[in-house]
Amino acid sequence: MDTVRDSITDIFIELLPFDNVGRNVMSLTNEEIYVKISNILEEVKDVHAKLQTIPAHNGTHHAMCQKIKNKPVEIKAIKLNLTERKAKIPPEVMEKINEIDSIISQIRKIEPSFDGPYLPEQKGRKKHIELPTVPINTLNPGASQTAFSTPQSSITAIKNLPVHESSWTLFMILGVILTVVITAIVNFGDTKLSVYLIGGILGIYMTVFIFLMPELGAYLLIITGISNLSDMFTESGLPSLNQPLVALILLCVITNQILRTGRVNFTIHLTRVEWSLGIFYSILITTVFVARDRSSAIDLINTFTRNLVILYCIITALNTPQKWKQGIWVAIITAAILSSMGVFQLITGNTGFTFWGFAKRSILGQYTDEGVLRYGGPIGESNIWAQTLLAVLFLAIYRIIDEKDLKLKYVAGIASLLIAGAIFYTYSRGAFVTAIVIFFFIAIERHVDFRKMLVAVGIGAIFLTFLPQNYISRLTTLVDIINPHNQYSVSSDESILGRATVIKVGLTMFAEHPFLGVGVGNYRDQYWDYAPKLGLEAGVLSTSTSTTTREPHNLYVELLAETGIFGIMFFGVFMYVLLKALSNTRALYWAPERYKDRSAWIASVIMVLMSYLVSGLFLHGAFYRYFWMFIALAMAAFKVFGDKKYITSILEESN
Repeated sequence: MDTVRDSITDIFIELLPFDNVGRNVMSLTNEEIYVKISNILEEVKDVHAKLQTIPAHNGTHHAMCQKIKNKPVEIKAIKLNLTERKAKIPPEVMEKINEIDSIISQIRKIEPSFDGPYLPEQKGRKKHIELPTVPINTLNPGASQTAFSTPQSSITAIKNLPVHESSWTLFMILGVILTVVITAIVNFGDTKLSVYLIGGILGIYMTVFIFLMPELGAYLLIITGISNLSDMFTESGLPSLNQPLVALILLCVITNQILRTGRVNFTIHLTRVEWSLGIFYSILITTVFVARDRSSAIDLINTFTRNLVILYCIITALNTPQKWKQGIWVAIITAAILSSMGVFQLITGNTGFTFWGFAKRSILGQYTDEGVLRYGGPIGESNIWAQTLLAVLFLAIYRIIDEKDLKLKYVAGIASLLIAGAIFYTYSRGAFVTAIVIFFFIAIERHVDFRKMLVAVGIGAIFLTFLPQNYISRLTTLVDIINPHNQYSVSSDESILGRATVIKVGLTMFAEHPFLGVGVGNYRDQYWDYAPKLGLEAGVLSTSTSTTTREPHNLYVELLAETGIFGIMFFGVFMYVLLKALSNTRALYWAPERYKDRSAWIASVIMVLMSYLVSGLFLHGAFYRYFWMFIALAMAAFKVFGDKKYITSILEESN
């Protein structure tokens, strides 16, 4: 039978048509063959994962195997053509072919009826079916594995859900019915009841899709995290979105594990990154016992714990390079859409329309020099929103530089302009300083010539002259502040003076509680115990009855004051270990030309973390969820790209 199959394959190869650019498979380069084999591997992996998850009934397994039944033939065609032109199969291609063969062998164990281009009859006997033409038109020089562009990307993979066409028809019918029901509820029902009913109906559909594709849950977490949608719901008296979403993703992950392995495994492969994070988390919990206001400390620990659960969900769900890259694109597009609302306000001057709360003015009384409340995005905090947008901006900039798909490069360019415009609209000086520092780091990472760097600085200086005068005057205070002979020195700039005051209080707290600090979340509670003793806040009539809260405005001072030397030390250890792991992985991918794309993706995440560390000099840990969401994407990148299989292949190639 194998001989017959090989003969049929050989005949089939001879009849291969030319592709859409007029070239046949014989003229494919090694790079194009590698891309094709990689795409086949992703398809086979996807089917294998779903076969392990979905019970075999109603012919579901059979329908899924149909999708990859011709993949062995395609691989055979490529191997034979390479042999014909006396070309050696590249080691990395051969490795992927062997991995495909191994996975297909496992598929045959799960679904014995699967046998390449042979399918079973109803009674279990094998019968040869007509071989369809291999879709060689997918083998083109522009083929790539970029997000939103591959044939099997998760965005388009909804067509490949393990259900029959009849099941999809049923889904469509149910969708139409639910649309009618939702419309009736909205028009004739009670408003609050309508929200709950619609939420329940959408929740059922969401459960189905997230169970089949857990990465959709991670994308939703990124969207709701950046947009602050969950908090906006709770502020309106509606249920939280993130809590049920996180619970749903965890349930889907656990259920998939049970169906795939027959047991529950809550752990992930622990590296030094996870261990250092665990130690830092343990220290935060320990500080609760030394905190005077334990309720505030426990609230912060609960928030931190929820962020860790979200981190686990994102790492677990974005477990392939393709899914992870799409997660980055989700963050870029979400930030761009939100930024467009702020840019609209900036251009039109219509600050009254806040896009239902997604483009708020500052809720903390942050004003421009003209006395206008600054733009604060969905959180209503100008500096923190600028910090978050700046992090996403660096992701988009790397896509402009390294994206191979021209359309996606344009998308990244438009997103960068919108995000940069929104950052400008926040009037954040800290974001401006951070941007300069990180752009310098990017220039070093990209090995930019020093003369080109000077040219870029000159262009940037020219661009600044076109900015509004009020923005330029605000930036010039950065120079004036450090000049003691200037009237706008530290002693006369209220914002800087206030920051100097709260930082001094924080350092005093650390000096009196050097080991574990005053307890997480307790800086604000104990601020007024220290400020009067230091001769600060003289304008406050009664510090004992003051309701004014103060924040440290410096991440590192906050850690020193609230967690002591142990807290800041292990936070530093965690960040160092994570950045070192990412940097080492990036270095492995830098040398081989084929893997430089992966190196760029990793470098972009490194710059995101660096931007947070630099901006931490001006901002404290408010809205920690943004920071931990980017930490989750960074840890997921290390899990995906730092996988031993990939690193081993790189080391073998470099040797």
